[in-house]
Amino acid sequence: YHYEIASWTFQHSAMPGDINTYSKCYVLRQGKCKTTEELCKIMQEYNVLQAVIDMNPEKREALRFAKMFPGRVRLVYFSRGVYGKNIQVPKDLNVDEPLIAVDRTTWLDTALVRFKNGTISLPVDTSMEYRQHIKSPVKHYKKDESGNPVARYITADADEDHYAFARLYNEVASTFISDLSQVQDL
Repeated sequence: YHYEIASWTFQHSAMPGDINTYSKCYVLRQGKCKTTEELCKIMQEYNVLQAVIDMNPEKREALRFAKMFPGRVRLVYFSRGVYGKNIQVPKDLNVDEPLIAVDRTTWLDTALVRFKNGTISLPVDTSMEYRQHIKSPVKHYKKDESGNPVARYITADADEDHYAFARLYNEVASTFISDLSQVQDL
């Protein structure tokens, strides 16, 4: 499991609107661990308010992890029927499964543009592996059946983009940590 732990500052005067656009991310720690038990320790050590974890490839293990932190962990998957920054809860959702669906390309755009616009701060000891993974996904345009260009991120070696997706999941999680009617830094 590759992870990214961050704190967020929200620009109060910029509300209402897209919370991701009006926030700054401070990465506190990034790393990897082998078990969800290790993730649990990190959740407790950093008092993580919201987390998003990939539903795949081990849905049962991800669901077990989510149940250890009711209301604080969501399982994400990428869906073709979700567009933009919409976060969709499946209609046939089992109450015990905190699933959400998001658009992969839009959320990678949101997560990675922070490096370009300076709204992310990394610790000085950020690993080279993290830095390489963040740079690994490349946006590629392909025409759809109607001839319109459609963007999609591709990675030459899928094993070298895990931190980019940890960054994406952190970005999605940030949308759940703030009630827009009462914004505070978290």
